[in-house]
Amino acid sequence: MDKNSIYTIRLPSGGVLPVTRYRFQNGDGPRVAFVAGIRGDAPEGIRVAFRLIRVLEELEPLLQGCIDVFPVVNPLAAEQGSRLWPSFDLDQNRQFPGKSDGHPPAQLAHALMQELDGVALLVELRGARPGFEELPQAMIQNEHRDLSLSGDGVTLLDVARQCNTSLVWCRKSGRSANRTLAYQFAQVIVLEGGQGNRLTSSVGEILGDGCLYLLTRTGVLPEEYLPFPWVAMDDPQVAGDERVNRVRTECAGLFLPSVVLGDVVDVSKEIGIVVDPRTGETVERIVSLAAGTVIALRNQPVVTPGEMVARVFISAATQEEMM
Repeated sequence: MDKNSIYTIRLPSGGVLPVTRYRFQNGDGPRVAFVAGIRGDAPEGIRVAFRLIRVLEELEPLLQGCIDVFPVVNPLAAEQGSRLWPSFDLDQNRQFPGKSDGHPPAQLAHALMQELDGVALLVELRGARPGFEELPQAMIQNEHRDLSLSGDGVTLLDVARQCNTSLVWCRKSGRSANRTLAYQFAQVIVLEGGQGNRLTSSVGEILGDGCLYLLTRTGVLPEEYLPFPWVAMDDPQVAGDERVNRVRTECAGLFLPSVVLGDVVDVSKEIGIVVDPRTGETVERIVSLAAGTVIALRNQPVVTPGEMVARVFISAATQEEMM
C-alpha cells in the first residue's frame, strides 16, 4: 500500500491536516478510484471506504490493476459532522472542477481532479441526505449508462448492477449538478444509503461488499478471490427518473410517517400526515400517487410547504399503465 497526501489544509492554529490517498497496485490493469467524505455529514461512505482499505491491504497481491481510495476528502467537515467546510461555509461538492489559485475548498477540488485524471472508473461513496433514511442504491448518469469501460464490452450500467443494491437509478443531471464531483466524469457510480449523518450497520456491509464485487466486473479483482460468495449479491432493478416519484408536502408542520422504509405501497396509500405542533391537528394527509416501493423516507419531522418527505420507486406494472 502506498499512502500519500494529495493536499494539505493549513489550520488557523498553525497546524496542518492532510487529505490522504491510499493506493493498492499490482499488475497493469485498469485504475479504479473510490472517493468518500466530500461532505462531512456522510459518515456511512467514510466508514465503507476505511473498511475497503482494510480488506484491500490483504488482497493487494491478488489485484490485477490499481485501486485508489480517498476515504475523507473533507476532514474538517467530517470532524464536526457538518455538510459545509467550516469557516468558509461552502459545500465542497459544489467546488468542482476547482481552481489551483482559488480558496482552499477550490484548491482541494482541483487537487482531487488532478489525482483522478485517467481513472477507468470512479465510485463516490455517500450516506443518505440529512433528514432522510434511504435504501442502498447505485446512481449513474443516464446519458452514460451504455459507456464501455473495457474492451470486452462491459458498460457502466453492467458494473452499476454489481454493487449489491436493490436499485440502480439512471438519473438526469439536475440544475446544480455541474459543480459536483460526479458531474465531472462520465465513468462514475454514486453509492448511497442509510441515514443522514448516522451509521447503519447493514448498509455499511451492503455497500462494502458491493464495492468489492464491482471490482470483479472491471477486471481489477479476480472473482475467485472475493472474501464472500458472489451469489449473495443483490440483483437490482434498473430505473430512470420517470420511475422515481418524489412525494412532497403542501403544508407546514410536523411530518409523521405512516410507512417504513422499504414498504410496498399502492396508489393513494397514506405515506404520512402533517400535524400542527401547537394544536396536534392534522393539517395534511399525504398519499402516494403511484404504486411502488418507498426508497427514501424523511425522519426529520419539521417540514415546510413543498418539502420532500419520501421517494417512491414506481413498480414496472404501474409504469406500463402510465405510458
